[in-house]
Amino acid sequence: MHEKLLRLKVLDESVSAADYQLMHNKWDDELGDFMASAEEQCPKFKSCQIEYSPTVGLWLERRSILKWILRWHDGKVPDSRNLERAARRNGIESPLTSPREDIEARLVACIGHLMELRKIAPELRTKHLRQCLVTAIENGDEEAIQEITRIRRKECDRKRRMNINKYVKPNQGRMVMAVQVDENGTPVRYDSHDGFVRVVNSRIGQRYKLGLRSPLSMGQLAEDIGQYAEKEAAQRILDGTYEFPEGTDEALIELLKEAARIRVAFDTNDTEPDYVTVEDFIGY
Repeated sequence: MHEKLLRLKVLDESVSAADYQLMHNKWDDELGDFMASAEEQCPKFKSCQIEYSPTVGLWLERRSILKWILRWHDGKVPDSRNLERAARRNGIESPLTSPREDIEARLVACIGHLMELRKIAPELRTKHLRQCLVTAIENGDEEAIQEITRIRRKECDRKRRMNINKYVKPNQGRMVMAVQVDENGTPVRYDSHDGFVRVVNSRIGQRYKLGLRSPLSMGQLAEDIGQYAEKEAAQRILDGTYEFPEGTDEALIELLKEAARIRVAFDTNDTEPDYVTVEDFIGY
């Protein structure tokens, strides 16, 4: 938009005042269309906590207006005219003259009623869509019939997937607020921030340092192969020509010798690979 304003300033010097005003109005209308299109097509988050129907929508709107009134009491609504119009449409009497405690009590009652409606919301949703479909059929609106049918089929598929995922997918955990560890055989619970961070950091630190206690990470063998196995000894181990130092763990020696045997077996195997290539995967 700033670039457009700079271009308009250039035009202001090259055209007459009347032509400039016409061009400015045209640009302003076009900008308004772009903004309206962006607002209409912007992604919206759909809450599936309660299925929508006209009855549910009425109470959702009432809850939103009551929260709006509380924001007005907090001084966060500079112009209350839209708020008063919305309250009148929803049947909320004296929205600005009622005390804050009254509005909070209404909000609690509204939320409680929504919790009760949640039990019958699926039935209300089904009745609403069925009534919309009957109305569209009576009016002969083929486009509306196709759209309502699509919505009903999509919601039915979503419910079926949710039921399947409830038993197939693992449960998603919430944020950890406390941890319990054994200290000297006694379970101790930490739920404060400092204790929680201290205990978790100590346990995670021990877990990530376990590799340093491996026989492969200490002694002459670790010095020979290097931290990233970048030295010549690593290649000699794979070739089977490396002489292990005295005192090396016997299980580690057998493990590295087995790695060398596997590597030699792969190098001498002339058969076709049994893995799936990228091209085969894409073609499949």
